[in-house]
Amino acid sequence: MTITLASDFQDVPEVDRALRERGYHVDHAYNPDDLRLSDQTFAYDAVFVNFVFKAVWGMQSVRSVGLHNRIFIGGFYSDHPCVVFTSFGSPYHLRMFNTLPNYLNVHSSCPDSQRAAVQVWFGEAEAGSTSPVAHLLRTYALG
Repeated sequence: MTITLASDFQDVPEVDRALRERGYHVDHAYNPDDLRLSDQTFAYDAVFVNFVFKAVWGMQSVRSVGLHNRIFIGGFYSDHPCVVFTSFGSPYHLRMFNTLPNYLNVHSSCPDSQRAAVQVWFGEAEAGSTSPVAHLLRTYALG
């Protein structure tokens, strides 16, 4: 199963295509807001949760904001044996969801990046680099 959490009607169709090319049956959910989805994920061998949030000048957020975040309430990601989280285009989910068991940050959602993410998931390519926000600290000016 793939789950896309996104803004501005963005999706990552190459991810599903690459999984199907490897012989997998793929069901896809786009911005699901049904609390029951958490229970339904256990019918799948693997669940790939893909964040697709990009900055848009003067509006929206690069973070996952919306009713679809209710899928995390059930905690499926801590109980399911194989859940993979990938962010396409925004590294800030690393801080927002810092309790996720894993997190792959892909700096773009272009078709090549989507296919590369699937290669990393299956160990066909290596992920390398450091997240640009991994060591950010909140600082406050006092005065």
